[in-house]
This record gives sequence, C-alpha cells and structure tokens, in this order.
Amino acid sequence: MIPESAGATPFGIYALAQSFDEAAALVMRSARPLTWGPVRLLYYHACELYLKAYLRLHGWDVDQLRGLNHDLSRMLDESISAGLKVAPQTVDQIRKVAAKNDYVRARYIVTEDRKSEISPESLARLTAVIRESVQPACDPHNAYSYNSPK
Repeated sequence: MIPESAGATPFGIYALAQSFDEAAALVMRSARPLTWGPVRLLYYHACELYLKAYLRLHGWDVDQLRGLNHDLSRMLDESISAGLKVAPQTVDQIRKVAAKNDYVRARYIVTEDRKSEISPESLARLTAVIRESVQPACDPHNAYSYNSPK
C-alpha cells in the first residue's frame, strides 16, 4: 500500500470526487475547448471516486480499490453487490461507456471516430446520478454513515 493512502476515508474520497465533478462542470461552462476530452475525463474520474468512496465505506481497503483500476463497470457491480441502488438505465450507461472504451478515449484524446465518444452532457448526467446514489451513504452529514462500524 502507498503510505499516503492509508488514511483514505470514505468521506475524503467522496470530497475528492466532488472536486473533480465541480471542476468538470466549470470547464464545461467555459469557452469552447479544442476537445471535450478533459471534461469527459474529469467526469469519469468523479464517477470512479464516488464509487470507490462507497466501496471504502463498505469495507474495501485501499489496495482493493487500486486493484479495480479504472474499471467503472466492475466498480458499479461491486457497489451494487455492497447494496448500492441504481436504476437499470445507469447500469446500461456504464456498460455503454465500457463497451466504447470511452474512458481511455477521453484520457488519450483519440481523434478518429468521434461518433463513439460519450458527450460531456451525458457524462454530467451520469455523474449526477452516481453522486446522488452514493451520497446518502457517504455524505458526512448522514450520521449513520460515520457512526456505524464497517
């Protein structure tokens, strides 16, 4: 384990996810960029961190979280197994993202076949749904999430 990550709390990961989420929204509202890759990447990372916060709250250690890499589909499956409730449409959208390998496309700015990119607006909605799904468990204002032993 990376020594600096030993204290990664569910709330700390959740707060970091919120920061990436807010950064994506700010960049998206700014002047039209040359590519939407950075916005998409920020939203993907926010989704990843929201799901990892949920898993951390449910007993996953940092090494286990790192083992998930950037596999949003697996993170969602593991979160659902741990009790996360999401609509079937959210599962379908995560599967679509994975099938199109859009996380990698956003990260490395693949320029051909732009039709396979997921729009930043779609990712903003997906991120909001994931945030709203994990928020009741991970929000520090929810006393249950921090007073219950895990």
